[in-house]
Amino acid sequence: MGAVKDFPADLRLFFEQHDYLLRSLFFLSQAGFVGGLHGLLMSDALGRSPSGKMLLVIPLAGQLCYGATALLPTPTVMTLLPLPLPQLGAILNAVGMVLVGLVVLRAGVWRGRQRWVPLLTGLYPFAVMFPVLVITGHPPRLLIGLWGLIWALLGHCIGRTTGSVQSSGHPKHQTLL
Repeated sequence: MGAVKDFPADLRLFFEQHDYLLRSLFFLSQAGFVGGLHGLLMSDALGRSPSGKMLLVIPLAGQLCYGATALLPTPTVMTLLPLPLPQLGAILNAVGMVLVGLVVLRAGVWRGRQRWVPLLTGLYPFAVMFPVLVITGHPPRLLIGLWGLIWALLGHCIGRTTGSVQSSGHPKHQTLL
């Protein structure tokens, strides 16, 4: 969730009194990520193998952890499991997207640079977010936001790939990036 304590005083007071607004925005953003996972499933980027598509369950579980953080009160979120839900969500999401990214590369359905985007989506937390968290002891909120931009890039790749299907039903393999 957002760091309300970092907001200017007037804005901080507003969001402390209307916590549901931030939670709603956060929940909507997580719904967008779930939409991205659904888009991967529908795009055939994972190939025709059911086992590759089953891997989407891992990042989906991570997104469900994130979604729960928007719906539950903060003390519950932080004590529900031995590992707080936001951190569990990030780990599941990152591990799942690394595995999904490897399947996308192996399937060879996507061509060009966009085939690397699912793997980049999974590697980013390990290469950037988690090290900063370990070094500083605090969630790197700006870097987490940048992860959202990588997810947006993934959505762009999915949209362009599924939007480029010809009437014959075969994708036009384009280099999108």
